[in-house]
Amino acid sequence: MVKPKQILWLDDDLNMQKPLRRALEKKGYEIKALKFAIEAEDALRNNGAGFDLLILDTMIPGKDAKEEISYPASETDRGLETGLYFYKKNRELLRERNTPVLVFSQRGEQAVIDQYYANGLPFGAYQSKFGLDGNENFLAKIEDLIRK
Repeated sequence: MVKPKQILWLDDDLNMQKPLRRALEKKGYEIKALKFAIEAEDALRNNGAGFDLLILDTMIPGKDAKEEISYPASETDRGLETGLYFYKKNRELLRERNTPVLVFSQRGEQAVIDQYYANGLPFGAYQSKFGLDGNENFLAKIEDLIRK
């Protein structure tokens, strides 16, 4: 039996991603969707085999569910670059496990995505906006990254 591909999806808006998650689950992917960076860090470290893909929003909560600060405002441009901070903090583990990273923005923050390139995003960043016309491209990019 073939093990399903596992995707870790870190996004502060779990409702927005539901249609895309369902579409991926119908194709046989296992999705671990998390809202808080601290939870995603635990998932990365505790998944021995690693994830086949990390989907990372450019902006994620800098606090956890208990309102404890996990990412300092001074390091994240007052919360606007928490996804980048998460990536920098976990870059070595992602590289060790050869985990591709897909970066997206619902607001079209190209300047923030460009900073991922500057910080050595190993597999290239992909910017997406959620919308009916963009979902097919987004899903195709996910499948392309997992195949590599």
